Amino acid sequence: MHRHVAERLLRECFGYRDRESFVVVAEPEGATLAEQLAAAARDLGFPASLLVIPRRTSPDGEPPDLVLEALRAADIALFLAPRSMAASRAFRIAQETGLRVGEITELAPDAFWRLLEAPATVISSRASALSGALEPGRRIRVRT
Repeated sequence: MHRHVAERLLRECFGYRDRESFVVVAEPEGATLAEQLAAAARDLGFPASLLVIPRRTSPDGEPPDLVLEALRAADIALFLAPRSMAASRAFRIAQETGLRVGEITELAPDAFWRLLEAPATVISSRASALSGALEPGRRIRVRT
């Protein structure tokens, strides 16, 4: 993985600040991409770790408890899985505690690379404009 991808993801998408720790949590389908991302981040000097967990057996299945422990020790987290973990207890607790967390689902490596080529500021401004137009004062989720 190109180093600039990891740097762009951490700095532009997550707003990385000095000495923050980054954890990538992946199911087996995303393990290769997760390994590349964590390695590229470490090569750039970011404190990054990787946690590959067993595949969840049901769509609403909870990740193992060790995921929650890893999230408690991190400042930024990224989930890579074929199905969303946003409804999981670990994801909700992470958001409630202020951890900056994101996820990439339905892993398609070619789509991942295209997404990172788009300027984050343009995506953010368009998502904000869309949010304001749809229902002012409410949060929405933008999915690609």
